[in-house]
Amino acid sequence: MPTPDKGLTLTRMIWRTLHRQLVRTSLSALGVAIGVIAIVALGAVAKGLRASVQGSIKSSGSDMMIWQAGVAADIFSSLDEADTRKKLAEFSEIQDVAAGMSHLIRTPGARGVAALQIIIGIYPGEFGQQAQEPLDGRRFRTPSEIVVGYRFAEKQKLHVGEPIEIEGSTYQIVGTFRSGIVFYDGAIVMHIDEVRRIKIADGRVTSFNLRLKPETDPIELGKRIEARYPELAAIADESQYNKIDQGLEASDDMVGAVSFIALIVGSLVIANTMWMSVAQRTREIGVLRAVGWPRRRIVGMVLMEALGIGVIGGAIGMGLGVLLAELTRSLPFSWQFMDPIYPPSIFLRAMGIALLLSLVGAVIPAIRASRIAPVEALRYE
Repeated sequence: MPTPDKGLTLTRMIWRTLHRQLVRTSLSALGVAIGVIAIVALGAVAKGLRASVQGSIKSSGSDMMIWQAGVAADIFSSLDEADTRKKLAEFSEIQDVAAGMSHLIRTPGARGVAALQIIIGIYPGEFGQQAQEPLDGRRFRTPSEIVVGYRFAEKQKLHVGEPIEIEGSTYQIVGTFRSGIVFYDGAIVMHIDEVRRIKIADGRVTSFNLRLKPETDPIELGKRIEARYPELAAIADESQYNKIDQGLEASDDMVGAVSFIALIVGSLVIANTMWMSVAQRTREIGVLRAVGWPRRRIVGMVLMEALGIGVIGGAIGMGLGVLLAELTRSLPFSWQFMDPIYPPSIFLRAMGIALLLSLVGAVIPAIRASRIAPVEALRYE
């Protein structure tokens, strides 16, 4: 029985094939990379949004937040401050309460979506102000003073001591801060009464941050608050944020949908590439069978070639995915809400999908290649 040529190793065969068909390999890798780009970019942005939300909930030692139930998005939440404070006072586990009000304004001199700017209203004496640890200057004390997040200050080239006009009124910037929470670091923070005046919402607040007594379970307390007052939504962490905003779940669903589409499209690209490769190498594969290569080795060769394309496409896609996510962060308005986060799970998932679609796409061509008989090499032109 013939023995395989020892110099014709599987690794050398795979490398030679990929390198010989460089254009086809590159185009196939690009097809895989497109799906990986979307998976990495969307995944990093979704993680960044979740981190921003979690930071807002836990800012200044807060244990949970209270919003209006049933709103389509958090920005639409509107609570009667006095009435809600009275309701929350009924729960002895609540140690401290800090009211907050969020609003979107138009920054003077800017146009389109770039003009939208977040302002946050808080009371100077409540613990909510502690999230704005001064980076330069001090915290605001009066309604005519404001502090700005360092990201906003850098974007607008503002400094402590300068005046800024907001909705027809002039305020003095008395400090800049870095909270570590993207949502705050890109915002203007001022007295809550000023935000109410601008928003025309006397006596209203957007939300409350709560500090609880030690050993209190925020999840259990939240259930009790909602059971007694269904008009309130209690949120202890970002996993419960869907009570008031579906944005985070929508981003996760989008990542899942893109992964599925990438699996299908990428598999078809790989299948087409490998099928053509096998068809053009009928003589070569027949010769390999003639010199003693078993069917399983032929199958392994085709699958390994596909995996090589998957690795190349995955690596390219991950690099470009990071670049796209960083570009997304620099877009007008989006920089105020999130910084992309790149946990290892995103890259492992992207590469796993790239390799999986490569294998799935190469299965049928590999089986076809294994069935090529040595005699076909003699007949093939």
